[in-house]
Amino acid sequence: MTAHPPASPDSPNPPDTAHTTGTTGTTNTPDATGPTTGTAPTARTTPAPLAWLYVIGGLIGLVSSTTLTVEKMELAENASYVPSCTFGESFTCSSVMTSPQAAAFGIPNPLLGIAGFAVVMAIGVIMLVSAALPRWFRATFVTGLGLATAFCLWLAWQAVYDIHALCIYCMIVWAVTITMFWFALLRLMGDAADANPDSAIARIHGTLNMLRFPILIAVIFLIAALIAIEFGFVG
Repeated sequence: MTAHPPASPDSPNPPDTAHTTGTTGTTNTPDATGPTTGTAPTARTTPAPLAWLYVIGGLIGLVSSTTLTVEKMELAENASYVPSCTFGESFTCSSVMTSPQAAAFGIPNPLLGIAGFAVVMAIGVIMLVSAALPRWFRATFVTGLGLATAFCLWLAWQAVYDIHALCIYCMIVWAVTITMFWFALLRLMGDAADANPDSAIARIHGTLNMLRFPILIAVIFLIAALIAIEFGFVG
């Protein structure tokens, strides 16, 4: 072992061997940034379940809308064609497909569904792989889902009380749209509640969020009950 001579008091920079390790003379320097304590959240993070709901719900709606489009094309070419969603006297998709309500805006409803559900799926994927979307975008998205839900409820009313026929693919679209709108609305209300925890919207959100599943089930059950009563499935 080689002895190091003591440093002279006149030396401007005496060697610091306290952190010298091994034979390479590597010196451990403290981290100038200090210990990592994590980044404090600044906003409500996007929950993965909601993003997956958009992806899966959008896929279900897209498949249903595409199937309806194909069935409608087959029916247009062959008036005697029996759609795959025809079951007995009540579930007669051909009656629904050929009704004026099937193209309420001059465009076949299934084509609107294909475009709309593709957008929903894309938004779900973006939420899964990137940062949370801006609030204005999410507010616009929820508004669109709300309009789609209102349209679905109108179509449900028309099918039950005017057309007097049911379409299983249409009913799937109704259920998926209502579900996605409900949870998207709760998420948007949650953002507002985070911004102002003492506001009325925060209290309303707290109550609705606790009852989110019972409320959704009640709405779907009400629609199913009206259908069952009108078509004589019960009683």
